[in-house]
Amino acid sequence: MKHSQGPWLFNNCTVYQKNSGNSDGSCRSPIAFTGCFLLDDGTNTVEECQANARLIAAAPEMLDALKKAQIELGSWIGCGAPQWTTDVYNQVSDAIAKARG
Repeated sequence: MKHSQGPWLFNNCTVYQKNSGNSDGSCRSPIAFTGCFLLDDGTNTVEECQANARLIAAAPEMLDALKKAQIELGSWIGCGAPQWTTDVYNQVSDAIAKARG
């Protein structure tokens, strides 16, 4: 399954897809709601929910950056690159696979 096209924006605790249907991009479709509910035990604060929304909104750009890093790192493997290159390549590949499902 393919994810909703970025860019994604956030407002408080909701992540939206920027809609290119309008010239100003003002119509947005909700992608995720991070649940800004204050629980009695204080474990789910508004600040935490907003931080989660920012992280989720950055996901499409982070995935694109990881794909580019994977290509670059892959070009160095087997060409005398240090071991950390392979280690980072594997971490990047695992993260991409996790994002793709």
